Amino acid sequence: MSRRLNFGAGRPRFWVLNGESGFKPGHRNFGSRSISSDEENARPETAGERNDIAPGIDTAPRASLPGTIRLRPPAADDGAAVHRLIAACPPLDTNSLYCNLLQCSHFGGTCVLAERGGEVVGWISGYRPPQDPRQLFVWQVAVHPSARGIGLGGRMLAWLIERPDAADAAVLTTTITEANSASWGLFRGLARSLGAEVQSRPLFVRERHFDGAHDTEHLVSIGPLDAKNRAASTRNVAARAVEAVRAIKEEA
Repeated sequence: MSRRLNFGAGRPRFWVLNGESGFKPGHRNFGSRSISSDEENARPETAGERNDIAPGIDTAPRASLPGTIRLRPPAADDGAAVHRLIAACPPLDTNSLYCNLLQCSHFGGTCVLAERGGEVVGWISGYRPPQDPRQLFVWQVAVHPSARGIGLGGRMLAWLIERPDAADAAVLTTTITEANSASWGLFRGLARSLGAEVQSRPLFVRERHFDGAHDTEHLVSIGPLDAKNRAASTRNVAARAVEAVRAIKEEA
């Protein structure tokens, strides 16, 4: 049985990226249900039309921007969309649809879904390893090509470590192959935002564990994830997202 997510009092239920203000917390509680396409209309909302955007956000329409992106916990109904997203993001390994359904339901508290206009454009899967619950292990990070270049991967990571199910994690871990420069850059950027150390070592070795069919996966550890570092990370990643959005406007 999948458990219901328990959001702490006063915690933002989701985050929005809109205009030059970057990511800001929203306050409307969607719980674990999906946001329908009718609720995510194409044009940017104004603060007077909806109550799910925090006060003070610049919500003026900007045709050159890619639209509002919301971060929220996944639900079982999102499994198929997550499966399609990962398939559209090579060289990420695709898992079975059933695996993605379990991630969205049983492990929804340590996963992140990003959507724009009712379409899933970003995804992080993660869990707390039973043998070491101090860890928050990030399994995969996927960003649709149409949503790249605005710091979405880093923003999802920053949101993840603030989630109630990850709030007491002392260290974030993941595995990365040596050639995956994008992932190295993403997680090293998170470590810089946190002011945390990065350690790595081979975990699953090509010949020993993959029978020569897959490159060696290196275990990457980032920590400590204390409250001070988490707050700094949220500010730093949001600032980089703002700069990315401005760069898109300038190029347009």
